[in-house]
Order: sequence, then structure tokens, then C-alpha cells
Amino acid sequence: MYGDLLARSPNGGGINDGAGGSQPNLSALSTDYDSPQITFRNKRKLHTDNDEIVNELSELRKEVAEMMIYMRTTSSKQSENISKLCKDITDIKSQVNTISNNMATISTEQDKLRTDVQRLVASTQATEERIKLLETDINLLKSSSPACTNQTPITYDSYDKLINECQERNIRNKNIVIAGIIESTAENAAERLEHDTQEVLKITRMVLNDCPDPQQIFRLGKYQPNKNRVIKVCFASENVAKQLLRKKNNVKLNTIKIYSDQTPYQREVLKKLQQELQQRTENGESNLLIKYEKGVPKIIKSQPKNSAATVIKS
Repeated sequence: MYGDLLARSPNGGGINDGAGGSQPNLSALSTDYDSPQITFRNKRKLHTDNDEIVNELSELRKEVAEMMIYMRTTSSKQSENISKLCKDITDIKSQVNTISNNMATISTEQDKLRTDVQRLVASTQATEERIKLLETDINLLKSSSPACTNQTPITYDSYDKLINECQERNIRNKNIVIAGIIESTAENAAERLEHDTQEVLKITRMVLNDCPDPQQIFRLGKYQPNKNRVIKVCFASENVAKQLLRKKNNVKLNTIKIYSDQTPYQREVLKKLQQELQQRTENGESNLLIKYEKGVPKIIKSQPKNSAATVIKS
């Protein structure tokens, strides 16, 4: 490289030659150059420092490895805990749903129980009213019948019969009795029942347009081919039977008759009144008839229109 530089240097460029060139003549330089001013240093290897760094790096690698192991272990445990927590939450949700369903069932049962209690209270009040009416009827019969002037005191058995009579009336108040429906002559009982059902529905809906279907229909007595037995019709509500009895005279039913379902005691009382009515009519009394007042049959004397009927004590 230095050879190239010298080759390109201009000739006669030395200072001592007086040439005035810009490049010095290196060959003319003194050989007495102060060489000790130049110092050469060798790079020292730091063996001790390198060992410490290596050791520190090794320790750091161990700590990092331990931290990674710890983090993996912790992550695994956290995953297990999260999985268990999710399962517990699912179980809790299931239990909450079960409790909610149970609460809904309990609420429904409470509403039903409340309704049943209200019905029971209403039924008890109606029963008490009927007992009072029965007591009134008994007192009227006692005071009006000559055979009852010397009566024995009312005993426990009499009260028991009175309660049974009241309960039976409470049941029969939901029923009506229809007479005059021609009975089918089919040998199959199911066919005869179907015939009676259709006839009863036709009559009840003729009297009451929106009359509900009865719960039970059957004829009273044993079947005989040439005999038309009366039909008992049982409804779910006492109100339906009352409406049919109240509106039966508004419709022309020809030979069909609708009656209330009476207990044996009521039929006996009515039979005695009919006998008394017949006897008094034969004795010359006129304008007499039997009329129900508050559910109690009485013999009254009919009056002209716009005047009230007079009750006649028998």
C-alpha cells in the first residue's frame, strides 16, 4: 500500500531540495525520532469477571426454571380450582332452580288450599242456614200438627237425624229430577244411557241456553221394559239446578216435568200436605194450593192478581 502511495507522489517534492512541494520527503526525516513516546498496550483478559457473570447467569437460569415450574404448577392448580368452582356454580344453579320449582308448587298448593278453605267456609255457612230452616220447619210442623201436641223433648238422636237431613239436602240441592222422558227399550244398558243423556241435554239446554253438562245421569229404580222411570241429573253447582227449577215454567215442555231432588223427609212432608189439600178441597174450601216459601212447602189461598196470597196454617 505504501508502495502505491510513493509511486503516485510527485518527483522532487522534498523540502531539502527546495522544490516547494506539498508532500514531505520521508527519506530525509531524522532517524533520531523519539520512539519512546509511542506506547503499545495488550488487551487484558478478565478471567475473574467472566466467571462471576457466568455464575450469575447460571443462577438466573435456575431461578427462571424454578419460576417456570412454579408457574406451571400454579396454573394447573388454578385450572383445577376454576373447574371445581364452575362445577359448584352449576350445582348451586341446579339447586336454586329446584328451590324455585318447589316454591312455585308450594304457592300453587297454598292457593288451592285457600280456595278449599273459602269453599268450606261458604258450605258451612250454607249448612248453618239450612239447619235454621229445618229447625223452623220442625217447629212449624210441631205447632200445626195435632198429633204433635204431646211431644217428647228433642234428643241427641233427633239432632243427629237433623244434621244428616241437612247434609243430604246440601247434596241434593245440586240435582234435579226429570219425569216424562220415554225410556229406551234397547237391551244394552249403555245404549239406554246414551239415549237418556241426549234427551236430558236437549231439555236442560232448552230451559237454560248455556246449561253446562251434568256430571251424572241415571234413572231411579230397577229397569222394566214398559215403564218410564224418572231421571236424576247431577250438576257440579247448586246454582245450575236452581236456575233450571226457576226457569222451567218459561218453556213449554208438554209431558216433561222437572222437580227438585228431595229427601225422603221432604217427600213425606209434601205428601201429607197434598193429602191435606185434597181433604180440605173436598170439604168445600177453594182456591187452595201448595207453594214453596224459602224452600218450605205451605198451603196457601190464592188471591186475585195484584194481591198477595194468604198462607193458611194447616
